[in-house]
Formats: sequence, structure tokens, C-alpha cells
Amino acid sequence: MFGFLVVLILTQFFKSAQPSVISNLIRMENLDPGRDQDYGNLPPNLSTIELITRRGYPVHKHDIVTKDGYILTAFRIPHGKSWASHGYPVYIMHGGAMSSSDWLVNLSEDNCLPFLLANQGYDVWLGNLRGNMYSNRHINLTHNDPLFWNYGMDEVAKYDIPDAIDYILEKSKRRKLHFLGYSIGNTPFYMTMASRPEYNEKIGIHVSYAASVFFSTFPVSNRINALITTRPLSILQKLIGGFPVPPEGITFMSGAN
Repeated sequence: MFGFLVVLILTQFFKSAQPSVISNLIRMENLDPGRDQDYGNLPPNLSTIELITRRGYPVHKHDIVTKDGYILTAFRIPHGKSWASHGYPVYIMHGGAMSSSDWLVNLSEDNCLPFLLANQGYDVWLGNLRGNMYSNRHINLTHNDPLFWNYGMDEVAKYDIPDAIDYILEKSKRRKLHFLGYSIGNTPFYMTMASRPEYNEKIGIHVSYAASVFFSTFPVSNRINALITTRPLSILQKLIGGFPVPPEGITFMSGAN
């Protein structure tokens, strides 16, 4: 592994942004989990809410309904243990084949990014893209319905990212938020910012860990691009002979746990 590749996209708001965001992210690159009492001792199958509350932090569950009907679950840590908060929201997105829980497992709270940010006074939102165990609902479809899985990265960029940004800003009563993404969790964010430039005005700092953005250097780049921007789950459905796919199962582009 080459470690985290950190790409910072700074808007004009950066000049007034709190420097603790950057310092906490840099600190995450030098973790020593072996020194942490909680490392490796977490009970199995804990939910995101359980992983947060067992360490004594507040958490609120939010259902974000996208314009095409998907129900995305986000978990909000409004403040740290001191209750001190300046209310600036930070939206954190998981990578592929992951969920919000992956930011919390096997790390003590002293080395856990969501808790570090909450204790610095940030309003932390842990997101989940459509298709994973926390976002497998729809206003009209069940996850057993093949039509539920008939989407690609285009829909994630068109609906999940902007609708979640608008929801978080409305609830926090703020004009901007910070976005932190890991791996393929950054891909729809870049697509949204490119296709809907007005959303750039809603972002303070964007931090990309190991961002998956450009495929042009791959020999099969055209095939990869065609796959991720069309209907990868519909293709998978045909390959494996139909659904249902269990809600905890892997969905290629949706970030399942």
C-alpha cells in the first residue's frame, strides 16, 4: 500500500477555515493502532450508532431522500464530549465496498477521525451512498427489486452528493461544509462539482484520501469508464442470474459494507 494520497481542493473559504481539520487529517496518517486499548477488542457486528455511543458520543440518525427516491442514512455527531461546538459541518464519505462504520472500527477515539473532529467542535456527518447496508431503501422499491439496482455512478453524482449536501446545510443552517472522502467515495463528488459548478460554492475544504478519479492510464480505461458510468449492478445481475442481493452484500459502485 502506498498509504493515503491526500488531495486538497481549497476554495476561497480556505483562508478562514479552521487549521485543525488539516492537522487532524495529517495525524491520521501516522496511527499506531497497537498502542490503543480498544484496537482489536471491539465486539463483532456493531452498527455505526453502537460504535459511536459505546465511546460516549452523541449521534443522530438522518434519512436523506434523494430526488430519485433513494433513502440514504447519515449519522450525525453534533459535538464532542465537551459539548463545545462551532457548528461547522464536515461530511465524511466511505470508499467502495464500505460504509460509515469503517471510519470507526478498530481505532480508539484518540485515533479516530470522526471523534477527533467532533472534539475540535465540528458537526460531523458520516454518509452512506446508495446500495450499502445503511442506504438500501427506496420510497417505491425494495432492495430485492432489480430496478433498485439500476443505477451507475452518474446517478450517485447527480442525486446522492448534491441532495446530501443540501440536506446537511439545511439542518446545520450553514452556507458551506467540508467534504472528506476515501477512494471511490470521492469519485461522485468530483463528478458533481464538475457537472454542477454551483455546488463548489457550498464547499469549504475538500480532502481526498486515495482518490479514484482518472482511469486514463489503464489499458482498459474505456471499458472501465463505460462500466462505472452506465449500470454496473444491472450488469452484475445478469452475470449472477438475478437478485435478491442481501442488504449487507457487496454492491460494486455503491459502497456496501
